[in-house]
Amino acid sequence: MKALPLLRNLLVREIRQRYVSSAGGLFWALILPLAQLGIYAFVFVHIFKIRVPGADLTGFVPFLAIAFWPWSAFAEGLSRGAVAITENQALIGKVALPHHVLVLANASAAFVLNLFGYLAVLIVLIALGTTVYPSGILPALWIVAQIFALMVGLAFFLSAVQVFVRDLAHALQPILLLWFFSTPILYSMAMVPERFQPWLRINPFVHFVEGLRQALLYGEWRPATIDWIMPLAVLAVLVAGYLFFRRLSPRFEDFL
Repeated sequence: MKALPLLRNLLVREIRQRYVSSAGGLFWALILPLAQLGIYAFVFVHIFKIRVPGADLTGFVPFLAIAFWPWSAFAEGLSRGAVAITENQALIGKVALPHHVLVLANASAAFVLNLFGYLAVLIVLIALGTTVYPSGILPALWIVAQIFALMVGLAFFLSAVQVFVRDLAHALQPILLLWFFSTPILYSMAMVPERFQPWLRINPFVHFVEGLRQALLYGEWRPATIDWIMPLAVLAVLVAGYLFFRRLSPRFEDFL
């Protein structure tokens, strides 16, 4: 069976079964991140009354939204990709198919749906008067492509391990929560004590978040050294994750 038509069919099946065919699925995919965005904005702006450096010119909601939705796409896509093999064990037992296509379909469906939500959020921000720079669209797409590649590479690795360590999916959620709070989504790097900033910058999402804000909100994205290193690092994660997955793939059916 050819991989591309199979991927397209599985992707459509995943979107229909998980998101379109049930109101609950669509709610969790689109409405819940929007509700989280609103809650964070309300708590930080109206209760804590925190002033975030870098958000003064744009307002806290655009500052948060630009970074929050790509993170949601990454986190949900990674969570869905991590369980792709164990979730489709009945299909694997009946049909001979390339296992990596299942991971791609699960992860991509969640990521793509969140991207539509991101587009809707950008349109709402523009309608409410936020300046979103057209010159930042191409750099933002390049950053989103890197986020997607990183997600897929990690999903390959986690989905392979999940076959043998079934508790991994449960451990992933608190790990993602820690990753979220170690990323300057609710705050800016200027608020982090200087001695901790080098450690936080090991986190690739720091680069992604700052790049998206610079490109879309400030219109000041200019390639730096890290912008040439990061795509190579993400590519390395993608290739390593895929090779690791391929190495373990022949043993999946023995443990499913």
